[in-house]
Order: sequence, then C-alpha cells, then structure tokens
Amino acid sequence: TWRRCAFEVHDLDGVTFQTVCFLDRLRGWVAGVRDDHEGDTRPIVLITRDGSNRWREVFLPVEPAFQVTRVHSLKFIDDDEGTVQVLGRSPGSAALVQSTFQTSDGGRSWIVTTYRAESPEPAPDPRVHFIDEEQGFRLTPSPYVGVTLVEATATRGEDWMPLTQIALAALPLYYH
Repeated sequence: TWRRCAFEVHDLDGVTFQTVCFLDRLRGWVAGVRDDHEGDTRPIVLITRDGSNRWREVFLPVEPAFQVTRVHSLKFIDDDEGTVQVLGRSPGSAALVQSTFQTSDGGRSWIVTTYRAESPEPAPDPRVHFIDEEQGFRLTPSPYVGVTLVEATATRGEDWMPLTQIALAALPLYYH
C-alpha cells in the first residue's frame, strides 16, 4: 500500500526567471525576480541536482525594503562555488545599485561581496548558458502564465529540446 507523505510545492506566481547556469545535464540553477503583487520584489534562486525533476529554492539575504529589478550573471564553477548579481533600488531612491552574492556551499548560504555598488543597467542576460561548445541550456517563456521552460541543446544551439517546465505545482510524494 502506498501512502501520501507530503507535498512538494513551488509557488511561482509572479516569478520571472532571468538567468540560468548548469554544470551538466543534472546540476543547475535558475534565478529571477518574484513580485508579490503588493509592490515588493525579491530575488529567487532555484537549484536542481536531478536534471530538473525537482527544484529547491535557496534564500538570498536581501533587505525587505530593497526593490529588486533584475537578477543576473548567475555563475557556478562547480557544485559549491557560485555568484549571482542583484540589481535594484533602495527605498526612496531612483538610483540603481547592485549587490553581488557569493556561495561556497552550492547556494545553501550566501554572503554579500559587493554591497549596493552604483551600477548602470547591465546588458540583458541572454538566459542561455553553455557548458561546452556543444551543450547548453536556456530559459524560454511558455504560452501559459507562470510557466518557464528549461530547454537543452547538444548541437551548439541549432536544435533545442524541452528539458522541464518550472511552474506552480503541488506534487504528492508517496512512500510504500
């Protein structure tokens, strides 16, 4: 007899994924901005270790009043070492500032290495990341609201195949 033991829930309402980084077909990260529809925006980073079957959200320590406009330049050099940049505005300011976050444990914890540096709007992140000359991953919007597709290529980007979709989901987990 199988029994339901839990639900795995990703509330991605208001999330726009803006950058992607994969080390191989199994290990990857996506990041973007979550808008709570009340005027607050937060960075969001998701990690997968199983080829996009499951995603886990990791926390970036940004002050609650900071208005995030972009999350970009997500880069990991191995399972542990990575960086991501968060662009936004401080309360009451029109100036864009940027903070760089660094992790040495795969995203479980982050430290700020550059805090609110003045920054012009960066060039758009291509939402594409190649792990070698042939293999790459990209984020593409879906025709469905709140759904982002992760696609993979092994042909230098000539052909792209859907790998998974990231969406609001409540998945029952069972045990025997």
